[in-house]
Amino acid sequence: MDRMLALQKSYRKRKKTNNSPLVFATAVLSKKGRTKLVSDRLKELLLPASNGALTSEFRTRAKMELTMVHFQLELHKRDYGVYPFLLSELIPKYISEIPKDRFSENKNFHYWSNGKKFMLYSVGEDGINNQGKSYSEGYDDLVIKSWKN
Repeated sequence: MDRMLALQKSYRKRKKTNNSPLVFATAVLSKKGRTKLVSDRLKELLLPASNGALTSEFRTRAKMELTMVHFQLELHKRDYGVYPFLLSELIPKYISEIPKDRFSENKNFHYWSNGKKFMLYSVGEDGINNQGKSYSEGYDDLVIKSWKN
């Protein structure tokens, strides 16, 4: 997430400074300036795509980690007859540590269980906890539930 924020900050800074007449005049007058101008324009074109790729990578990794925890929850249910009430109950028998939610500043995934059913989710790209509401409900939490709506 830090990498994506740094790229966005760099893009905004470049966007503010590169359109000034001084930058353009320098570019026209020197080979180094023209090279920088072309380079900056290419970065402006490619940066949104790299942000999208990075977000897609985070989303894919979060889905994989949620799925891995889901498997461990099912193993716990097979062994004890109920889902654990806390993710920490999976440690150390099923997992060594609870994966962090890539979209929520190093916090754990959100989890709820009453023993018979569970909901496990990541806050998704917007970083807002929508209480486990997914794309199909108009939000962007990445959700795994043990029941159907």
